Amino acid sequence: MKRLLVPALFMLALAGCDDSTDVASSSSTTSAAVADASTTTSTGVDATSTTSSADVTATTEAASSTTAVGSASTTSSATETTVKGTASSQPATPSTSGAATSGKIVLSDEGVGVAKYGTNRKQAEAAITAVLGKPTNTDVSQTCFGEFVTISWGDGFWVEFVRDELFSWTITSDDIEGPKGVNVGDPARDLVAAFDDYKASSAMNELSGSAGMTLTNAKNEVWFRADLSALPDEDPDATLTNIDGEWGSAEKRLFTVVDEDPNLFCGD
Repeated sequence: MKRLLVPALFMLALAGCDDSTDVASSSSTTSAAVADASTTTSTGVDATSTTSSADVTATTEAASSTTAVGSASTTSSATETTVKGTASSQPATPSTSGAATSGKIVLSDEGVGVAKYGTNRKQAEAAITAVLGKPTNTDVSQTCFGEFVTISWGDGFWVEFVRDELFSWTITSDDIEGPKGVNVGDPARDLVAAFDDYKASSAMNELSGSAGMTLTNAKNEVWFRADLSALPDEDPDATLTNIDGEWGSAEKRLFTVVDEDPNLFCGD
């Protein structure tokens, strides 16, 4: 499990940082809480293991690839890319039915291009695998919110599913191009400028001890998070150390308790 589920305490802390002049807020992701508070199991493509604990029942699945799903598209503002060195800057096709665009990883507030938020795991994994090859790691955890799955391609890109729905993506390097061409290592202000229809806030994450930001919409739904090299008000040139995209409008629905087994992790 790569990231932590969004801690309630940190989100309360961000409520006090509601300054529109701030560049950003905490990048503590939903998935991160699962990693810190629960025991999960990791595996490469060729290894399989099983681990259980009092807090989390974790199983590991060997990654597999299937046939890529049919075509769909992303917003015209998204920048299309595969892996660094093969990026193209042509506009995306207008949105149509289906879960995927053909052969491109396009990170945006709709998903990853070849799979939109809400796509089931089988389809999304197959579509991403068709572009990047087999995943290198799959973590599966049982939580009170349902099954939580993280699938990684190398150390710099992973996606997460809650109850079999694609919920988030994360990049920690510039091997895959970031949303609207904003990459890890770029100034935090570039991400804010690229998504100026979102509100940016910044704060220190008390759990990780790092500076972070969030971009939220008018309904206060988080759609982007990022860790920063420093708080922007202390360093105007603060850079992005990772970027997370989230399905903000589905967070309350997906992170609702569906299993009250006291042995399952539930974010507290």
